[in-house]
Amino acid sequence: MYLFLIRHTESEKNKENHFSSVKDDEKLTSIGEMDAEEIAKHFSDFLAHHSYKCNTIYSANSTRSIKTAEIIANSIKANIQIEDDLRSTGPGVLAGTKKDKIKETHPEYAQQYYLFEKGVFNLYDSNNPENKEPKHDFEQRVNTCVERIVSDESEDIKIIIGHRSSITAILLHFARKCHHYPENFSGHIPLNLGYVSILREIDNKWEILKVNEKCNIINELL
Repeated sequence: MYLFLIRHTESEKNKENHFSSVKDDEKLTSIGEMDAEEIAKHFSDFLAHHSYKCNTIYSANSTRSIKTAEIIANSIKANIQIEDDLRSTGPGVLAGTKKDKIKETHPEYAQQYYLFEKGVFNLYDSNNPENKEPKHDFEQRVNTCVERIVSDESEDIKIIIGHRSSITAILLHFARKCHHYPENFSGHIPLNLGYVSILREIDNKWEILKVNEKCNIINELL
């Protein structure tokens, strides 16, 4: 089984560089739609060269993730299953706030998040702003969802469209299982919009093949 993790393509949220809104309904930009079409073509070519079965694309419940999933699903003739548990980390009072603005409203958290993005801060140790979802709780709901998805062996290919936070949680989950990544550390993984990470299971053993690559990387699997 292959597991493809794709961060949704560019949306209005990303263009404006703010935290997720409460409704999470920001649409894809024209660039985001074009990038999703390109991703769809790569997957269509990949499946055309194999007898792999992929009936379902699993999407987080945001507008930007669902639209990315729809474009890919239309190309490979798959259904879409929306998974609420793949949504972004609950932003609490930061909902809809531009990221450069939190330096004024929540300077301690802003500095911690800056260090996290530079790879030198454990996000488990952050002082969350009011009502922001705790990182342990977030990871637990995401990874419970993913374990359910991959436990269904009726498909050879699993495609998940999500956000940076949810894909990071999934990659760390498998890194702990496969590569002795520390249980008590939640670190940063660079994840570009529309990029793919690829995992593979053989004989009930998972391995991480690629992380944060352009989607043409799947041509190497042909």
